[in-house]
Amino acid sequence: MPTACRPKLKPVIWLLYLLCLLLVLLGLALWMPFRVELDTEQGVYQVKWRGIFKLWAETADEQWHWWVQVFFWKMELKSTTAPKAALKPQKPTKKSRRNLTMKQLWALAKGGWKALHLEYLRVNWDTDDFLLNAWLYPVFQAASRGKRQLRINFQGEQNIAICLQTRPWYLVMVVVRVLFFTKK
Repeated sequence: MPTACRPKLKPVIWLLYLLCLLLVLLGLALWMPFRVELDTEQGVYQVKWRGIFKLWAETADEQWHWWVQVFFWKMELKSTTAPKAALKPQKPTKKSRRNLTMKQLWALAKGGWKALHLEYLRVNWDTDDFLLNAWLYPVFQAASRGKRQLRINFQGEQNIAICLQTRPWYLVMVVVRVLFFTKK
C-alpha cells in the first residue's frame, strides 16, 4: 500500500497508547511483591520492592551503612548529624476532626494484617533468667509450627529473623474497600 494512502495516526491516539502503557506499567508495579526482611544473626536488614526499589543496611565496626537502589541506580546513603537549629515557639494548632471512624480503623488494621504473608519467623532467645526461660520453653515449643520456629536457649543467644511479603495491590484494595464501601 502506498504511504500516501495510509491514514496518519492522530496525536490523540498516541496519547491513548501512552496512557494504556502507563496503566499496564502501574498494574505490573502494584502486582510485584513488596518484602521486608530482618535477620540479626546474618546481618540482613532490607526492604525491597522486587525490580523497582531496595533499601538495606550493613553493619561494620559498630556503624550502620545504608544503601539504596532504584531500578539499576545504586548509592550509599551517608548519615550526617544536622546542626541543631534554634527552636522557635510554635503556635498552638487546631485539632482537626478525625475523618476515620473506629470501625474503619479496625477494618484497615484487619485487612492490612490479612494482606501480609509471613514467609518465615525464627526466634532464638535467652531472657538471662533461668526460671523464666524454663517457663517459656514449653510455650515456645507449642507455638512453633511450620514457618514459625520459636526457641528458648540457655547460652545467651538472642537472634530474630522475620520475612514479611505483600503485594501493594492488596493494600490498595483494602484501603479502597474500607474508605469507599464501609458505612461510617
